[in-house]
Amino acid sequence: MRKQIVGLAAAASIGGAALIAGAPTGNAAPASHTSDTGQVSAAASSRGGKISRAEVISRAKYWYTHRGSIKYSGTGTYRDPDSKSHKYRRDCSGFVSMALHLKSAQSTIGLPSYGNKLKSRKSMKKGDYTGILGSGTGGAAGHVRIFEKWSSKSAGTYWAYDFGSTPVKHKVYKLSTDKSRRGTDGKTHGWTAYRYKKIS
Repeated sequence: MRKQIVGLAAAASIGGAALIAGAPTGNAAPASHTSDTGQVSAAASSRGGKISRAEVISRAKYWYTHRGSIKYSGTGTYRDPDSKSHKYRRDCSGFVSMALHLKSAQSTIGLPSYGNKLKSRKSMKKGDYTGILGSGTGGAAGHVRIFEKWSSKSAGTYWAYDFGSTPVKHKVYKLSTDKSRRGTDGKTHGWTAYRYKKIS
């Protein structure tokens, strides 16, 4: 009888260990999935909140990947990568607003207020934004794109995501060929760069 009891206890112990081994731990990372709201990342930032440099690029890449469905428009909109119901304007500043996960689409005039101006465009890092921005840059007078990485910093060439016309582009640009534009205020406006205040 004693041997039977010991055998049953051992079996119960092994079974319990197997159940524990198969159970999820509190430190397990959540699996990435697509939710009913169309969310494409389980670790997405909140709208208007802090965001990582990697996520800024991931969000820009989402529109680039779906560029066949997104035509440039100053009035039309396209979905937030994290929500089918939230949308951003389909132009350069709307695209950058989407990549930064701002609460709404901003203009080239308003985007500078969301970042800190860099002393030099050579200081740009992944997720920064660069363009002709600020007062007097409304409409065709302004432009903006998302900086990804340097192709050759010494040569002033860099990879960026840009939506100045159909389709969304991901290509190498050159600092020296980013030309100034005449603003709506009659002044000449050159290119500057900004770092989003909530980027991490």
